[in-house]
Amino acid sequence: MYISDQARSEIEILLDGIARASSRIQALLGDHDSQGGQPAGVDDATNAAGSIDFSVVDAQPLTPRSFTYRWPTGEAKYVDAIRYTVRCDDNEYVFVVGAEEGGRAAYRRADRGRVVVFLRQTTSANSYYPLLEFAESDLDANLYAALIPKPGQKSARATVDDLDAVRGVAHLHKADIRRADQVFDSSANAPTLRVLVRRDDHNMLIAHSWWVGRLRRTAP
Repeated sequence: MYISDQARSEIEILLDGIARASSRIQALLGDHDSQGGQPAGVDDATNAAGSIDFSVVDAQPLTPRSFTYRWPTGEAKYVDAIRYTVRCDDNEYVFVVGAEEGGRAAYRRADRGRVVVFLRQTTSANSYYPLLEFAESDLDANLYAALIPKPGQKSARATVDDLDAVRGVAHLHKADIRRADQVFDSSANAPTLRVLVRRDDHNMLIAHSWWVGRLRRTAP
């Protein structure tokens, strides 16, 4: 199904409005701990997911366009892709971080850069799953932005009202976090938060994607 750039932008604004309203409703219903100020459902184990302690043991640049992924809209090829083997808790995991060839239509640009972090889910070379996408910002061509879920929740997006809880996540404590309307020129009154990461900062790209994947139950 084709969606125009204008429609995509309007959908993003509507989603931001829904997220903001949801956050306000939760606050009114007392969905925050009265002492700690943490959203309900956020426990120590969930917060600890933000401090995934991993080390890169191998990094293999891939031949341009050799790594592909079939999205519902068709197959995409990736350039500047690197396959990382990382170690965490005596286990090894394989990620691929790559830039989508030609970019993608988003936020009123037909070729906005897109970096995707994939996780290999089994030993099969065809079992890669996209954990998270980062979109080129309008601030700097090398700064890419990704959504931030509400800590402890699978799908709700964090807004400015959740900033204190977001800062409590280890890898986001000192990260560059801004409102969506400060990142994309076409967004207006969009209070959902984005984390900004340089496209060559693969440790941060993997750390944030892994944390989001754990919240969504798509990563170990």
